[in-house]
Amino acid sequence: MPRNCAKLQYCDVSRALFILAYLGTSYIGNLPTEEIPRNVIVSDFANVHLYDRETHGEPLCFKLEDIAHHIDSFLFMAGYKYTIAQKLEKIDRLAAEKMANPHDAMKAAEYGGKELEMYLVRLVFCLFAEDTSLFVQCG
Repeated sequence: MPRNCAKLQYCDVSRALFILAYLGTSYIGNLPTEEIPRNVIVSDFANVHLYDRETHGEPLCFKLEDIAHHIDSFLFMAGYKYTIAQKLEKIDRLAAEKMANPHDAMKAAEYGGKELEMYLVRLVFCLFAEDTSLFVQCG
């Protein structure tokens, strides 16, 4: 099993899953930095809780019988890496879709390559900055 994964002991009482997760993360805190896993899996053979220690979000909780619906969440066990960007996948897709028309129009006008890519990235930044009130209004 890769170093970015830890498997904790199992128990037969579902409500103890949260206690096991707490105990497991307490134990993990005593490991050398290079051995600290990103993910913690706790199960009682009926329920599964997957904790991502980097995002500190709510655990992924589901019935063991539904594991096929959540298999992508366990790809780290096969050595695949993921980032917080996965949680932003929908936002990224929407931004890409909105930038497709300007991209295609500019490319049709023979504006392309690195210059086009840089322009579109800057445009997305400006749109983000405007939405977050990063720019101060004058006037």
